[in-house]
Amino acid sequence: MGNTISYQETPIELKLGDRGTIRGLQFDDKSRRFTGVPYALPPTGEYRWRKPRPLPTSYSYTDDNGGAYDATKFKSICPQKAFHVVKPDGGGNTYGEDCLFVNIWTPVPKEGEENKRWPVQLWIHGGWFQMGDPSQEPGMDATELITTGGLNAIVVAIGYRLNVFGFLAGNNLLQESNGEAGGNFGLWDQRVAAEWVRDNIAHFGGDPENVTLAGRSAGAYSAEAQMLYDFRKTGSDSSLYHRIFMDSNAIPAQPKSLADVQGQFDELCDYFKIDAAVSGAEKLSILRGKSVEELLAAIPQLKNHTFRPVTDDVFIHSGMIEYLQGKDFADEFKRRGYKLLIGEVRNEETLYSSYNAPTEPTLEALRLQVSNYYAPDVTNRAIQQYQLPESDKLQDWQTTFGSIVSDGQVRAPSRALAKALVDNGVDIRDVWRYQIAYRLSFIDEKVAPASFGVAHAMDRPIWNVEEMKVLTPEATIEVRPDGRWSELVKLGNIFAGNALRLTDMGSDPIAYFNFNPTPPKGQFTPVMLHSLRWSAWGPEYWALVGGIISFTAMVVLLARFDGKPIFTWNGVTLNAVVSILSVTMKAAVAFVLSECLAQWKWILFTREDRPLMDFDRIDAATRGPLGSLRIIFRTQGAYAVQLGAILTLLAVALDPLAQQVIQVREGVVYTRSTQTDKGPLALNSGTQTYSMGTAQVTESSRQNSTTKEYWVSTDTPLSMQGAILNGLSKSRWEVEQEALIQCPTSNCTWDQFKSLGICHKCNDLTSELTQVGGFGQAIIALANTTLAGYKVPGTAFVLPNGHFIANIDGCPPYNGRYAECENEQPLGVYSDDKYTTTSFGTGIPSKTNSMKDVDTLLWSMSIIHPDMEALNKSSGFTPGKSDRGSTAGLKLWPDIPMQATECALYYCVKRINSAVEGNQIQENVTEALDSRRDPDSWKRSSEYEDGQPENVISKEANGTLEFDKYWSAVYNTDLRLEFSHISNEGYYRISQDSVKSMGAHMQELFRTNLSGTLDQREEIEKILGSDAVGFNGASFGPFEAEKWSMKAVPPALDGLWTWTRLNITSTFYTLATSMTNEMRRNYAPGQSLKSGQDTDRFQDGSLSYYGKVGKSTVLYHIEWPWIALHGVMLISAIAFLFTTLGNSNSRDNVPLWKSSSLAAIRHGRDVGGVLSRTTTMGEMEDTARKVRVNLRGEESEETKSCIDRTTGSIPSEP
Repeated sequence: MGNTISYQETPIELKLGDRGTIRGLQFDDKSRRFTGVPYALPPTGEYRWRKPRPLPTSYSYTDDNGGAYDATKFKSICPQKAFHVVKPDGGGNTYGEDCLFVNIWTPVPKEGEENKRWPVQLWIHGGWFQMGDPSQEPGMDATELITTGGLNAIVVAIGYRLNVFGFLAGNNLLQESNGEAGGNFGLWDQRVAAEWVRDNIAHFGGDPENVTLAGRSAGAYSAEAQMLYDFRKTGSDSSLYHRIFMDSNAIPAQPKSLADVQGQFDELCDYFKIDAAVSGAEKLSILRGKSVEELLAAIPQLKNHTFRPVTDDVFIHSGMIEYLQGKDFADEFKRRGYKLLIGEVRNEETLYSSYNAPTEPTLEALRLQVSNYYAPDVTNRAIQQYQLPESDKLQDWQTTFGSIVSDGQVRAPSRALAKALVDNGVDIRDVWRYQIAYRLSFIDEKVAPASFGVAHAMDRPIWNVEEMKVLTPEATIEVRPDGRWSELVKLGNIFAGNALRLTDMGSDPIAYFNFNPTPPKGQFTPVMLHSLRWSAWGPEYWALVGGIISFTAMVVLLARFDGKPIFTWNGVTLNAVVSILSVTMKAAVAFVLSECLAQWKWILFTREDRPLMDFDRIDAATRGPLGSLRIIFRTQGAYAVQLGAILTLLAVALDPLAQQVIQVREGVVYTRSTQTDKGPLALNSGTQTYSMGTAQVTESSRQNSTTKEYWVSTDTPLSMQGAILNGLSKSRWEVEQEALIQCPTSNCTWDQFKSLGICHKCNDLTSELTQVGGFGQAIIALANTTLAGYKVPGTAFVLPNGHFIANIDGCPPYNGRYAECENEQPLGVYSDDKYTTTSFGTGIPSKTNSMKDVDTLLWSMSIIHPDMEALNKSSGFTPGKSDRGSTAGLKLWPDIPMQATECALYYCVKRINSAVEGNQIQENVTEALDSRRDPDSWKRSSEYEDGQPENVISKEANGTLEFDKYWSAVYNTDLRLEFSHISNEGYYRISQDSVKSMGAHMQELFRTNLSGTLDQREEIEKILGSDAVGFNGASFGPFEAEKWSMKAVPPALDGLWTWTRLNITSTFYTLATSMTNEMRRNYAPGQSLKSGQDTDRFQDGSLSYYGKVGKSTVLYHIEWPWIALHGVMLISAIAFLFTTLGNSNSRDNVPLWKSSSLAAIRHGRDVGGVLSRTTTMGEMEDTARKVRVNLRGEESEETKSCIDRTTGSIPSEP
């Protein structure tokens, strides 16, 4: 649409104070237009995705030659995809990032009114925040509104950044701007434009104290956001505007957070193939380097293709919806003297159904498009409120989408906003709502299909008077509040995240925006109020209340005793109580059904002529099941009555079904053990301290010396030594069952508790293995020999810390039959044991490969070993089974696939969920990751002044738990673990003796000197450097079909890896579990026992935590499906009552007589003549089948019966 009337255009210049002069156009002598007036500096280059920069005070409106600024032509619109606007002259508007302009339409001051100040409308265009135009939006140009329509006001339209340019958001942007803006750049543009209008509109004749902020669709959303920003801005008392006009949109829910839209930011970066590893600043730099066209082309390719306002806690704050619904918002609204005009058109959903709608008939496609509008939790809540299509017809899913978004964006939030203001004290005269339900005749099929109805934005010509047809009589528009007010206010709360109980509005704060200001007469006549009278239906209401109470009590009672032991109280059983409640509910339902059936006599006979026999049948149905059967099979055209009869029959089944609800089963009942209980109790083991083991310092004076020798000897308890060996030899299940637990029955449970323990972690380091050649001399040195003049080819596999395994090239990594080397030289080194595995163990984190961050490290081991899975898949690996020679089928070094694993044991706090089920221990033990080593624990005392150099701890070992015979002689404080965030949680302590003795024992088990002689270190360091750790454990072994054993140095390594025991991680799990069990069991010398501990069975170890003892007993088991009929009957009775109420209205003059015998007698005189000649029941029934009767009255006459005595045309009924 464009302007439809021609005007004489003349240039007009206007001076803007000391900021220059602009040239616009004057149309006749009625209006002026100034277009493309900058209000901020261009947001281009490095200023893309930054807050707008207001014009500096030095800015002047001039052209390139120093003349007046040309404001006669529209400037570029903000970049947008697939949107083209035709100018009145046939040209097209171009887009560009330099788009922060306002367009201004003003009246022409009349003679003598040059100083008059006109009201100002500040207009924000719509377009889903993705597109739109302040220049020539259809229906927007205000020229005719002023020139022909006679509007004495100024209209200012704002251009603001859209889509990815205006609403890209994320934490990277917030950080870059030092917290000034994480998105919402389009909203910031609007804000700066409003401030420009405040400061400059007086030059155009506008009154800056009389501004209305207005917008349609996304513009209405923006208007509300601007109002909220003003209200919540610290120290703000804005005078930018005092009235708000919101057309077809509002804020329905808290916008997405920066975290919610980070995925959209990342998706955009992925589209441009920006490395995810680069910094946020670098990502933004790359994106700013992309052209406008490249960014526009990216938008439709994104799954998250819609860019919208976000909750950044700068412009839009968290808790916005709660603020909107609260009293503080309403109070601020009143304090500022605001007025609100808000509304919509009748068929908002039709346009939404066709824009960005689902492209597939699936729930996933629907959720994707809804999620472009709302945060994930809001999306889920919204979809759950709607009946989803059961078909695979795409249009049905698009229609559902249109309903969700139109309710969510328009109907629900506008009602919720109006309700919140009025409920919190805003004068209803200051909150105006409207609905436009008229479609102008010129909006024909070429513009929009008739099925669109009055669609979103079809009201633009009405508001802007662009088409002169608006001024014709056809513009008498029916505009009324719709019947979904309460429903949509509730839905608004659902979008907002609340489910509040809504009270009656009293009066709907809706204005009738109509050229005929009076609403249609009688429109709100309450047609059901007559039938809802308490005096008529009070007993039925009370009966339903009693039925609901009985049903609720029955459900609560059953739920309370479901799974509980059988009880009796003074001889009264649960079955008896439930039967009483069921009978009470049945009586209430039966009474309501009976009265409603009776009322249907009067409803049916008031509406139409019916056989008199129907009156008798319905009356019989009110008295029981037999009469109901007659209704079902013999009454025609009375579906509601037949439904009531079916419900009456179903009510008979309530009592027997109630007996089926309560069943019994064998179950376990748990009783909590306490210290005062007698007999064996449920007890579990755990500890907060560990002080087992000793570390004895020995002091010895040196002859003829002033120094002394200090060393420490340790002793680890046999029970802990056994636990470690158990961990090396037993399975996971066996070790888990060894936790010290006392359960006097076969079932016990404990609340979660925490205990000191040993944790483990393992990492696969295979990818870090590197192959290093030229290792022959090092291999000779490792054999503790020298071979002058000989060179042996050797290769090593090396980890980053210098742990390695090396063998002679061409030899298999094992000994025994069929283990000969290729190209073997006559040297003794060829007959030495070949390394199958090597290990390096330490308690110093810095010497490990992947455990450097473990500050409570007890022991870490890296193990390099053959990859048996790869070897077993190799057809050439069959030693011991070859018939083709001693070397056939062998894998030779270094063509052996190798693996590396590093595992660690460390002190930790564990959370334990423990139970005994069927005499089997079931424990879920996890590390308490929120615990940490107390920085003030494990402090080392001063070094001995008269000690030896070896008594001084090395730099790399300082602060670690590594044991050394000499430096560990110095005293350390206890090791403590803590929960720093829990103030009342005590320390978990391991004594220094325990730490030292445990570390010494691990060294004795898993470490020996295999690569530490001077010759060996010299050769190793030549190749791997001085920091290489070498190895301190190794295993050698024949690999033969009949002999799988290994020789390990030290021997305990045989428990970690052999040819048939490959899972190192599992072994460290059993080690940690077994050691934890022992720490829980025996944590201190002379530890006390809990009361109730069975000392005959558990004499070694202490039980610390009481639990619950489970005993088998007979329990109630509630079969809930059997109670379904009770609920269905109650709901059906309520529905049947309200159906009856709805049909017993005063409009049809239906009397509220129900089962009254007096009412039947009252009409007896009217029909008595019909039956006067009958003497038997059969004769009366036969006559009643042939006679049709009604109870319709005429005009204001008293209701009476009218009898059709023409029986010949009525077929005889059975």
